[in-house]
Amino acid sequence: MTAIKQNQESEITLYWGAYSENDLYEHDYFVELEAAYSGFTYIPITESISNNIVAHHGRLLDIVYDDFDFNTPADLYICGRYEMVQVAYPHLNNVYEGQLNIYSDALPAA
Repeated sequence: MTAIKQNQESEITLYWGAYSENDLYEHDYFVELEAAYSGFTYIPITESISNNIVAHHGRLLDIVYDDFDFNTPADLYICGRYEMVQVAYPHLNNVYEGQLNIYSDALPAA
């Protein structure tokens, strides 16, 4: 929210993964946020097949890797289960070395 409010021109994409649609407890809020700020994109992802709100199904990291253009410099904030961050960070850091600024509370301080 701070980034959106400080710079409404910035492009921010939120990939939010959960097991099922019921686990996307802030879904309506993010849909409203996406409607209010043209630079904000919300992409809900579930592992289980759903019938209603989710356009993407599968593993969050697989979808992000396939969907996002990591060849342009970007700030990347990773949050979630500690184990997930520990898997995502080395992969992103090794494959896209020097192209991303990666932040997370589950990483050692730089």
